[in-house]
Amino acid sequence: MRLSIQDRRHIEASEGWLGLGNWTEANHELDHVTAALRDHPDVLRLRFEVCTAAKNFELATEIASALCKQRPGDPEPCLLLGRALHGKQTTEVAVNFLTEAAKEFPNDHRIPLDLARYHCALNDVVRAAAWLKRAIEISDTKEVKLAALDDPLLLPLWDQIGQVPLAR
Repeated sequence: MRLSIQDRRHIEASEGWLGLGNWTEANHELDHVTAALRDHPDVLRLRFEVCTAAKNFELATEIASALCKQRPGDPEPCLLLGRALHGKQTTEVAVNFLTEAAKEFPNDHRIPLDLARYHCALNDVVRAAAWLKRAIEISDTKEVKLAALDDPLLLPLWDQIGQVPLAR
């Protein structure tokens, strides 16, 4: 089902409130979306962002799981679920889930990048380095290296990042 113009306006307003750091108002805007469309992927994606901003990782996990079922061929919901699982302090579960997702989406550099982050959080720097190398190889761009150097979760790998060559 398609979102009406009015529903789109509520979504845009919700995005605006999130951009301003006000998840309460962002959530309030989403409550005004037509009830029958509240499980629309665009609405669920924003609701996920509201939940993570509110540190409600339990509900964020439920929403990300629903998005995974709605969009099985899309890696984005997998990334969201990994993020929610990590947020609720079940990082090992996030790693196990994303390791399987990496097999399903072998050309998406974001999954190994998140795996590198979560392995760092688990103090498994060897696996983190291997996943980061994989992310850089898949993307074959300097942007991933630069993003990794700006990511505090990857701090244990910062000295190694420059040593990973690009494929070109």
